Amino acid sequence: LDARIANRRLDVDIDGDVAHVDPAVATTVASAAGDVSGHVKGHVSIAGLGDTPTPEAFGFDGEVTLGPSRVAGQDITSASMSLLLADGVLGVRRLEAVTPLGAVTASGPLALNATAPSDLAYTIRGIPLYDGDIEALVLQAEHSAAGPWSLLNLRTASDGKIAEATVRLRNSDGRE
Repeated sequence: LDARIANRRLDVDIDGDVAHVDPAVATTVASAAGDVSGHVKGHVSIAGLGDTPTPEAFGFDGEVTLGPSRVAGQDITSASMSLLLADGVLGVRRLEAVTPLGAVTASGPLALNATAPSDLAYTIRGIPLYDGDIEALVLQAEHSAAGPWSLLNLRTASDGKIAEATVRLRNSDGRE
């Protein structure tokens, strides 16, 4: 850990383990609340020390590896990611995560403020669907009450006005 403060700005080069960090504090996004533990290697910055924290004040450029953690109400078994946080936007260069329900990969920008655009693309694999809107829509479209379905792939994109989703499901009887 190498830390410097100059001109009301904290800069920290870190390469070490972290335990029980609340991501809501690190991002100023209350909905990201949780408890994360793992390894961080990169550069952290906080501008405007003494001011009210904003998403734009925080910066990060580096790699994060998580062990068992929880973010935004979701359990994470393990995760590995390369991130760039700047100007209120979390740039996800690469994210690979395993949850108790399935696996997630993601990349792209995710705005942490109300003014920046988001275009985070993600894929979710292996999450079983027994209830929920996606399963209900699929079953209704097939005129079938059979289940359960497992989510093979879900990819979404949004420009803030239009959202697109691609869904791939597999039934326990092998139908996709």
